Amino acid sequence: MKVKLRAHWFSIPLLAAAVLLSGCQLAGYRTPAEDEPHAELRIETRDRVRILLLDEKGCMTRSQELADGPSLLGTVPSRADSSAVHFLRADQEAIMEYASASVGKFCRILFAFQPENGARYRLSGNRFIDPKGDTFFGKEVSAEKCGVFMTKENADGSQIPVPLQGRSADLVSPLCTRFITPEEVRRKYPPAVPRF
Repeated sequence: MKVKLRAHWFSIPLLAAAVLLSGCQLAGYRTPAEDEPHAELRIETRDRVRILLLDEKGCMTRSQELADGPSLLGTVPSRADSSAVHFLRADQEAIMEYASASVGKFCRILFAFQPENGARYRLSGNRFIDPKGDTFFGKEVSAEKCGVFMTKENADGSQIPVPLQGRSADLVSPLCTRFITPEEVRRKYPPAVPRF
């Protein structure tokens, strides 16, 4: 007895996958219009900055690039426009990624903050050498690191530092990555107790 496989049997799994993925792609962060409550963000870095888009369960669906940094290997220069102003929703926490690449090295920082309606923010980031940034066989050695700094502009033009909340990527399932706080990391993954 021969069984004929028809084309529609192959299309059912593909259709099911497309339906499942399409629901995730439509949810998430929506850039506000000028007449909606929003904050303004100006990015002053030559590195990559993205806002991470989450679905209603807090899982990452995709990202929206705000500043295009250099290539992963650091060989193609950045095309970031520091004069561009980005609108952020004032009613939703912004979870963002800063990534800096130089030849053979990659530095990534995940952070979040709550934009205030009508506020103007500036985000800057850079690489630097920390003279005591690492240890090598128990000895402190210098290490290249990266950092981000955000300020909020007052009406008089002065700048106030904005505290950024660190985030860590947490793979909940093969299809869901969430971004959790350091406290949640410590609760979920407590340090191992040494056994002697």
